[in-house]
Amino acid sequence: MHYENIDQLLFYRSLSEAARRSSNDCGTIVYSPEDIIETIPYKINKHGYRSEEFEKDNEVLVLGCSQTFGSGMLNDFTWPNIFCNSINKKYSRLSITGDSIGAQVYKAFKYFEEIGNPKIVLGLFPLYRLEYVSVPKKFVASLRSGNTEQERLCTGIAYIYEESPIQFSKAPHDPEHIIPKEFVIFYNFMFIKMLEQYCESHGIKFIWSIYDNNNVETYIQSNPNISKNYLKTSDYGKYCKDENKNCNIEFSNHELYNWAADYNSTRHLGHWGIHSHTHIAEIFLERYREIENDK
Repeated sequence: MHYENIDQLLFYRSLSEAARRSSNDCGTIVYSPEDIIETIPYKINKHGYRSEEFEKDNEVLVLGCSQTFGSGMLNDFTWPNIFCNSINKKYSRLSITGDSIGAQVYKAFKYFEEIGNPKIVLGLFPLYRLEYVSVPKKFVASLRSGNTEQERLCTGIAYIYEESPIQFSKAPHDPEHIIPKEFVIFYNFMFIKMLEQYCESHGIKFIWSIYDNNNVETYIQSNPNISKNYLKTSDYGKYCKDENKNCNIEFSNHELYNWAADYNSTRHLGHWGIHSHTHIAEIFLERYREIENDK
């Protein structure tokens, strides 16, 4: 989504504008060309998110990226849907494919402002991403097409997965070339802390996790100042019923059992299937039931 003036982008983004997509732009049902195994319908609400309509009485707010959005997955099999059906609560999902922690926390605060406070906030985040604003001819925004946007003010997500930035860069700079991982980690944990403190002061149960770095997970779990709301999800395989992972037997022959519909066998890339979503939901459920009656 592009913006006509600097105020709209830098100061006043609404919940709909922060989605970087409007249901008016693409319709209420969209399909992804990346879904190879079967065509998955994605139901988009009026704010531009894959969710039922946002209502004040939706008790659960879910944050995350494409894994939580459910890329390539029928909604019935996504972990937020499994979790909320298990506790019989309605939910709103703010997850956007490719999103970052900071972008999701911003959306959460806009949700609190525009819709209201939920009773539970769940977050499953990627660590090494950062939302930023492009500056024409100075700072470029990477586009999903593989091209870059240089001429207009717009938002982008930088994927900081390289071990170190490049030694030399010139304008217009690509943030993925010049921002180190430590910078991203620092700001992402500030965003988490702000969300955590808001939830605590408003009586909202908050459970969150990251899924893409075991080293950081180990540090978080060893630090009591960080870990009270943190949930380790990277070891979800331990929830399998036996060593051969013969669980969810009723879906074991489903074509989406191991991988989502966007799985590319030649590149070995794709999103979680039914098996992973089920266990992620179980891990969040276990923690929720531990704290369900906490004041």
